[in-house]
Amino acid sequence: MVGPLFPPGADVVVISSFEEGRAVLRSEDFVVAFGANSPRVQLDPEGSVHLAGGARAREGDGADGMPWTEFFNANEVHFMHGTAHARRRRSLAPLFGRDAHIWARDKVIVPTLVVRLNAVLARPGPDGLPRTDIVPFARQLFAQVASGLIGLDGADSEDVLHELLGIAERMDAALMLVHDKMEASVEQSERILQDAVAARSEFRRRFYEPSLRRRAQLLARHRSGDLAEGELPHDLLTVIARGVPTFEDPEAGVAQAGAFLSPLTSGTASMLVHALADLVVWFGAHPDDARRWAHPAFLEGAITETIRLHQPVVIPRLARKDLALPSGRTIRRGQYVAITRLETNRDPSVFGADADSYDPRRTVPPGVYPFGLGFGSGPHMCVALPLVLGQGGISGLLAPVLRALFSVGVKPDPGQPARKVGHGFPFREVYVSYPVTFDRVRTLPAAAIAET
Repeated sequence: MVGPLFPPGADVVVISSFEEGRAVLRSEDFVVAFGANSPRVQLDPEGSVHLAGGARAREGDGADGMPWTEFFNANEVHFMHGTAHARRRRSLAPLFGRDAHIWARDKVIVPTLVVRLNAVLARPGPDGLPRTDIVPFARQLFAQVASGLIGLDGADSEDVLHELLGIAERMDAALMLVHDKMEASVEQSERILQDAVAARSEFRRRFYEPSLRRRAQLLARHRSGDLAEGELPHDLLTVIARGVPTFEDPEAGVAQAGAFLSPLTSGTASMLVHALADLVVWFGAHPDDARRWAHPAFLEGAITETIRLHQPVVIPRLARKDLALPSGRTIRRGQYVAITRLETNRDPSVFGADADSYDPRRTVPPGVYPFGLGFGSGPHMCVALPLVLGQGGISGLLAPVLRALFSVGVKPDPGQPARKVGHGFPFREVYVSYPVTFDRVRTLPAAAIAET
């Protein structure tokens, strides 16, 4: 379904082939069209958000106001265009280089995982087996990781982490509404959007501003010689506190920090649960592979297969001029393009006759991403890709967690079946519960997680 993303009556070309989708994403003749059909909103004198023009008013219907995405998301790199987008990506690049990645692994990812998983393993049930539900475990884990990568202080406290997760969920609800992943009345829609604005204000006051002041203090100590460069954190707020371009507007930093928080606590957490579930099924059908979770190349293939298969969210683009795709198909200026990743990532001409199935040993032709268009392509390709999947022999976000879980014998809890719901975001289906047990209980040292 691609209609809700675009204005009523819009001329939309649906693209389902990998090669065409990649060509569009790499072309400078298409612009990002997320929010092309987002609800239009107005602010009253008290600053409250209201839908303009009635129920779910959309851009192009003559309503007053501005699109929600322009109001709420304009300062996020994913929604930026042209020179502003390029400058923002350059400003963010230090966060995803090799030095920053090593810092993130050693100071954020591995220590957080060790503490949270060992806490689970220390609480066996009556049968001697520790248990947890991987869904809340993943959300809490990646919320804490996100706080470290952004530079939010205090999230090692469970109460503070719970508060941070609540803020992320309230902002996510607006995203779900905009992408038509929930049904809501005018009153409910206004309440959801207003609550997202309030959540961002709370995020700024409770987390962003105090943490940014602390980063400014650390940089002052560095300038005075009290701190070496290597002692400074490699987080987003340190980048912003350095006064890099594109963050001159204080709201830009708040929006970008919030944009990092939500994908990690929802998208990456959901991706982990899907990856675990996919591997459990694969190991059941291929027992000879049951110990290959310890092999980095196999685990990388497993993760990219999960990403390839489980991301159906449509990527919208708008043509700026008449042009022909390499396939020969013509796109006219002003036409929208809907790149349907559920089809492009399963294109049999690229991924083989069994493209619909999961195979962590899959090989792809040269120049093809094994994860399909799961991270996009071209100028707007996910800026955090190196951190998520890893780079230069350094594990990404998902591999250490999966390796740690399997090393202590993770298995689906036979007494509590997993539960999924459809039409999730950003996945077609989202696990709402995935209970597990562990049958090789031991205290997990950091060295068992980070192999490099």
